[in-house]
Amino acid sequence: MLNPSPAVAATYTAAATSRGVLPRAELPAVLRPGVRAGGRHRLAGEWTSPNDTVAVLRACRLCGGIRRAVMRLREVPGSLCLDCRTDRAGVPWDASYDRFRDSGG
Repeated sequence: MLNPSPAVAATYTAAATSRGVLPRAELPAVLRPGVRAGGRHRLAGEWTSPNDTVAVLRACRLCGGIRRAVMRLREVPGSLCLDCRTDRAGVPWDASYDRFRDSGG
């Protein structure tokens, strides 16, 4: 199992309650778009930054949802959409896998 940092998981929780938009300063450095050198997180590609002040979580490709969760399973590429229950590759994951959600703490 993977163990994403608590700050990364907490960022996804915060994004779910803010329509996917966060102040860029609240985004952990490893998730910030444009950060390349040595510390880029596997989930960094899920974020975009239209300007220097905000960061936006990319919506689910299948349903457009922004309620996403970080999973502690290597088999889940990217985050898991909590609306349609698919990962970034479109693979469905039923609620029995919720025990592998990283709660951020």
